[in-house]
Amino acid sequence: MTGKTHISIGVAASFCAADALGIMPGAEYIAAAAVGSMLPDIDHPGGMLNRKILPASNGIDKLVIYVILAFLSGYLYMKNSGMGSILYIVPIFLIVAFSKHRGVTHSMLGSVVFAYAAYKIGFETGRESLAFPFAIGYVLHIVADIFNSGGVQLFYPAKKRISLLKAFKSGSAGEKTLFLTFSLLAFYMAFKVYFG
Repeated sequence: MTGKTHISIGVAASFCAADALGIMPGAEYIAAAAVGSMLPDIDHPGGMLNRKILPASNGIDKLVIYVILAFLSGYLYMKNSGMGSILYIVPIFLIVAFSKHRGVTHSMLGSVVFAYAAYKIGFETGRESLAFPFAIGYVLHIVADIFNSGGVQLFYPAKKRISLLKAFKSGSAGEKTLFLTFSLLAFYMAFKVYFG
């Protein structure tokens, strides 16, 4: 699926959760949902985030850039005390550098690692509540990709890919319908939450 479809699903679901829990979501809440919705595809050189980071969309660039980012993060952590949140970023950069598409970042293990890192980083910056919409976006990205023909390694490190129905291929009419449906739901829920 495309990044915009994942974002529409994650943001819509986060608005639904905010409504159900009586939370008034701000811009940071929505941004956290959007980032969580895109982050599992950071393992793909052509993913939405990587197109902004990598000089070229290939595996070598991904490996080199993320290993460099891991070392830079580790260096900053050692050089500057009080930057504990960077310590959680180092293993994430290494995971991304060496992962295959829809592998560890699209698994239950990856969900826990990334959500925990988001919580710890949020805790150190006084924004731990943002881990909630981040986790919603992240988990629903994986759920959506389960309905893609490629499937996901949900039980990583087990190699078996899980795929249900194989209903949505990137760019297909089905995916476009999904994008439109969840975009409309996001707008409706935003209106309900803010003006409701």
